[in-house]
Amino acid sequence: MNERTYPYPMIRVSTFGRFVVECLSAVPAQGTARPEYVRVEDEEWGGRNHGRNLLKLLVCSDCRCAPRDVLLELLWPDAEKRHADRYLNSAAWVLRRVLRTLGESSLLRTLRPSNDLTIYELADQEQLWVDADAFLDLLSEAERAERAGQDPLPWLEKAQELAQGEFLVEDLYHAWADQLRQSVNAARHRCLHWLADLYEQRGMLGRAETLLYTTLKQDPADEDVLYRLMRVLARQGRAREALACYERTKRVLLREQQVQPLARTRELAEQIRDEAVVVEHGVRATHEATGTIVFLPTKIESLSEDTNLKPSLFEINVPSSPLVQNPYQWSIGELLEHIEPAIREHLLAEERRQGEKKLSRRQIISLLISVSAAVFGIAQTGDVPLLHESEILSLCNINVPLAWQLYFAGGIKEVAQALPGYIFPLTALAQPPSKYQQLAATLTSQAYQLDWLLALQKQNFGKALDSIKQSFRYSEIADDNNLRASSLIRQAHIFFHLKRPIQQMQLHRQAMQYSNDISPLLQGWLYIVMAESHARLRQSDEARRFLGLAYDTFPEHPENDPNFSYVPVNHFTLANHAALAYLHLRQPKLAWDTLAQIDKEIPTALVPKRVELLNRQTAVSFALGDMDQTCSYFELAAVSARELGSDLRYNEVCEIYEQMQIMWPHESRMNALEELLH
Repeated sequence: MNERTYPYPMIRVSTFGRFVVECLSAVPAQGTARPEYVRVEDEEWGGRNHGRNLLKLLVCSDCRCAPRDVLLELLWPDAEKRHADRYLNSAAWVLRRVLRTLGESSLLRTLRPSNDLTIYELADQEQLWVDADAFLDLLSEAERAERAGQDPLPWLEKAQELAQGEFLVEDLYHAWADQLRQSVNAARHRCLHWLADLYEQRGMLGRAETLLYTTLKQDPADEDVLYRLMRVLARQGRAREALACYERTKRVLLREQQVQPLARTRELAEQIRDEAVVVEHGVRATHEATGTIVFLPTKIESLSEDTNLKPSLFEINVPSSPLVQNPYQWSIGELLEHIEPAIREHLLAEERRQGEKKLSRRQIISLLISVSAAVFGIAQTGDVPLLHESEILSLCNINVPLAWQLYFAGGIKEVAQALPGYIFPLTALAQPPSKYQQLAATLTSQAYQLDWLLALQKQNFGKALDSIKQSFRYSEIADDNNLRASSLIRQAHIFFHLKRPIQQMQLHRQAMQYSNDISPLLQGWLYIVMAESHARLRQSDEARRFLGLAYDTFPEHPENDPNFSYVPVNHFTLANHAALAYLHLRQPKLAWDTLAQIDKEIPTALVPKRVELLNRQTAVSFALGDMDQTCSYFELAAVSARELGSDLRYNEVCEIYEQMQIMWPHESRMNALEELLH
C-alpha cells in the first residue's frame, strides 16, 4: 500500500445512524477550506451488498482485520463452501474498488502470512476514518485531560456531537457487531452522563436540558436520563414539565415492559409534586393580599435524638405588602426586611410547640442554610437579578462554613438537600474574570469538597472523584495552595477506600509540593496521611518519620486555623490515621492505645466521627484477636452506620464481618451478628 501524503483521511465511514462511506474527491490548496468528499452510492456496492457487509465486519473486528475462514463463517454460515468462497471473493473485489481513491492503492489489504492463512485488513484511522473509533478517541482525550487537571468539556461535546443515531442500526441482530456495539453504547452512556453532570455543576442548565431531552426522545424508557432531566427542570422551577416527562416514561414502561418506574424515580416525582403544590399555592397567594414564601429544600429532617421537627413542607407567611405583588423586584434589603420577622415567628412557634425544649443549634443552622438556598432559587427565576454578586458572596461566605458544621453535627441529609443551591450561583460567579472571582472560586472549591464528602458517604466514588476534581479546578482559579493540597488529599482518600495504595501515594506526593506553603493544620494533616500511606505500603521507616512530623507540626488548637471551616481536622483525625498506620505496620496494641486517647473527646451522639471511630475500634479489636470485644464494637458500629445513613461506614463494617467469619466460623455469636446486616 502506497504511503499516503494527504493531510486528510482518504475514506470516511459513518456508523451512527445510516451507514455511509465517503471518498476523498479533491484536496484543497494549502490554506483553503475543507477537503471534498463524495458519497459511495448504493449501486456501487452491487445488488447483494456483500462488499458493504465485509467492510462493516472488518470495522467491528479487533485491529480492523480478520482471517478468511472467520469471515466465511460469520458472513455466510449456512452457505456451501464453494458458494461462500465466491461471495467473499466478490465482496473483497467490490470493497477494494470502493476503497481506492485519487489514484492510490486500495485501503483494503490482503495478507498471506502462510500458505493456509489469508487475512483481510483495513487501513488505520488516519487513512480510513471511522466515526465510532473517533468517538472513542475523543472520550479517551477527555479522560486524559481530566487526569491532567484540564477541562474535559470540549472533548466531551465533540464526542457527543459525533455519536448521533444508533450504531449500525441495520445490523442490530448480527453477532459480529455485538462487541463493538457494547463498547460504543457503554462509552455513549458515560459521555452523556458525564457531560450532563458538568453542565449541571457549571449552571449550564439549558445545555443539560437540551442534551437530556434529545436523548430521552430517542429512548423514552431510559430512566437514568429521565431522572436527570426531571432534576434539571425542577431546579429551574419547571415542575409541571418534569412531571409530564415522568408520566410519559411511566406509560412507555407500562406498555412496553409491564413495569413501574424505579423507586428513586417515583420518589423524585413525589418530591417535585409536593413542592410544586406548595410553590403554586405560594405564587397564587402573592397575587392576593397575603404572601407565602416557600423555602426549598422543603424537608427538614434529622436523625439526632434532640430533633423533634417532623419532616414537613416549610412555609413562612409574609405580612401583606405592596412588594409582595411583585416579589422578583425585591432588593436584598427589602427581602430580608420581610423574611426576618417571619423566621423569628417560625422559630418561636417551634419553641412553643416543643414546650420547654429549646431549638438545637443544628436545627437553627439547618434553617439558615435552607433559607439562603431558597433565596438563591427565587433570585434565579426572575428576569431581573434579585441579588447582587456581593450579596450572594456574603450569604455564601457565612453559610458554606455553616454547612460544614451541620454535616459534622450529623445533618448529612439536610446538607445534601441544600448544597446544590450554593454550588450553582457560586460557579456562575467563579468562572468569568471579575473582582468577585477569587472569593467565589474559593467558596466553590470548598463547596465541592463538601459535595465530595456527601458522595463518599454514599460510596458514589465516581461522583466523589468528579466533585473533588472540580474543587481542585476552582482552587487553581482561587490560586490557594491550602485548597489545592486539601483537594489532592481528599482525592487520595477515594483510592484509600478503593484499596489502591499506589494511586493514593501518588496523590499524596502531589500534595507534598505545597507542604511549605500551607498552614500548620494542613501540614499536620498531610503528614499524617503520608504516614498512613507509607505504612500501607509497608514502608515502616518513612511511616514513622511522617508520624513524628505530623505530631510535631499539628497545632494545639486546630480550630484557630483559618482553614478549619472546610478542613475540620482535629486530634481525632490525627489519632485515626495514626491508628490505621499502626494497623498496617501490624502493631494493633499501639493502634488501640492511640484510639483510647481520643475516645472521650468524641461526642457519643450519632455524628460521623463517632461512627468512624466505632469502625476503627472494631477493626483494631479484630486485629488484637479479642472476639468478645470485636463483637461488642461491631454491634454498635453496624447499627450506628445504618442510622447515620452512611453506606461507606456500613460497608466497612460488612468487610470486617467477612473477616470475622473466617476467624471465628463456628461461634454462635456470629449468627446473631449476621442479623444486624439484614
